[in-house]
Amino acid sequence: MPDFVRPTRSEVAEYFKAYPAAVGISDAIHTSIHADRVSRTADGFFIGSHGIHCKHLVLASGIFTANIPPPPLLAPLARQDSITEPLLVIGSGFSAADVIISTPPNRKIIHIFQWNPEERPSPLRGCHHTAYPEYATIHRQMKLAAISSSKRAPAKSPLMRRKSNPFFSYRDWESIYEGLPNAEILDVTTNAGKSTVQVRLESGDVIERTVGHLEYVVGRRGSLDYLDPELRNEVLGDGPLDTPSTEDQASTLISGRTLRAKAEADLEVAPNVFITGSLAGDSLVRHAVGGCVYAASHILDPARRSTGKASPDSAGTPVRLSPSASSSGTPTIRANGSAHQDLHLDRRELTRAIDIASAENRIWEDSGWWGSGWRIT
Repeated sequence: MPDFVRPTRSEVAEYFKAYPAAVGISDAIHTSIHADRVSRTADGFFIGSHGIHCKHLVLASGIFTANIPPPPLLAPLARQDSITEPLLVIGSGFSAADVIISTPPNRKIIHIFQWNPEERPSPLRGCHHTAYPEYATIHRQMKLAAISSSKRAPAKSPLMRRKSNPFFSYRDWESIYEGLPNAEILDVTTNAGKSTVQVRLESGDVIERTVGHLEYVVGRRGSLDYLDPELRNEVLGDGPLDTPSTEDQASTLISGRTLRAKAEADLEVAPNVFITGSLAGDSLVRHAVGGCVYAASHILDPARRSTGKASPDSAGTPVRLSPSASSSGTPTIRANGSAHQDLHLDRRELTRAIDIASAENRIWEDSGWWGSGWRIT
């Protein structure tokens, strides 16, 4: 693909779908399987839901499996589904933007979001209008709404002037989008299948809006409920769990911060139990590669657990081991508190390493060592 052009969601999905067959691991991939009742045994672990015994666990179940539920006041709105009335979206990040993007172009949208660009900016702010036109457009609308709510002079977006964002013209934003930054819902009343919400704006004014459905997308969480209580306590330790939004919500929801401290010390968070991906705080697929390599190397070569630790220098700073320091001759990847980035492989370094290895392989092949001796030319 051209530089700085990202694949579409469907292209990424097709890539992941084709990957197992392309690399020959289809027989090890099982989708749509619900694993449960995972417990520790004397010599490993037992997956109770499938009757499987194993020696190691790599937890990669992620932290995005469960949406944070709406509070009781808003729960009736989430169950209502009137497509002729405006859609109420609550959230400031990518999930909220995805909902807005996926909404029919002619449906009115009421968007309540947090706006604090100095202390807690929306993650959409980092989306360039060329690489991420749809997310940049949503962030632009949020910004204009925030400017308008502060009662400053109306501003004209640079994207509007340049008309360089093709997604901007996808819908009539001025007529269908209403952004309410830092607003608060005071009350909800439902009558004849329609709901009216009473909203207090940041300015203190109170307004009412009719709503046909609610998308409450303020974040997602994961859960380790598939582990039995004893094993789950081993993994989580004494770290605080995320406070649930409602009292009836399970208290075992976790976020990317729940295991971050343990992950920065070691991805082996309990004996023979490793974590990777978003459980370890990695937000992108490419960041998880280092964690996968780390877990695999320790499973295949248990000696690394005693010899593969980075030793501190005189200043107490962890030092990465060189390739020669590993008993197997393979560079050791070690997680530590000051160098979590070591888990993230640099694709440029990886490409150079592959080129070097390929050149070395060609030398050995040309030498004829595999054919009973050196080739003489």
